Amino acid sequence: MAIRGKVKVEYLGPTERAQASKVLAKDHRFQISADGNDVLLKFGKHSGKMVSHLAADGDDYLDWMLTDDGFPDHVKSIIRFQITKARIDAAKKAAK
Repeated sequence: MAIRGKVKVEYLGPTERAQASKVLAKDHRFQISADGNDVLLKFGKHSGKMVSHLAADGDDYLDWMLTDDGFPDHVKSIIRFQITKARIDAAKKAAK
């Protein structure tokens, strides 16, 4: 976990990333990035897109994924991280 400004940003550390990789290796809907902080979606209307790109676009699809019980907690953690990161980046851009 990292604190940036007044916003708490959670991310996967090395141990969590290893655990996530094992879990996601069995779930062919996702591919975790090498740094463990992004996910490639391999299903649905956003197949082939990274969670970070959807978060930057403010896509409601990620909100749906967060509320659906069918997605692993590791993926939801990465989604929350990417949404928070996108909001911080947008705020920085607007402040310039």
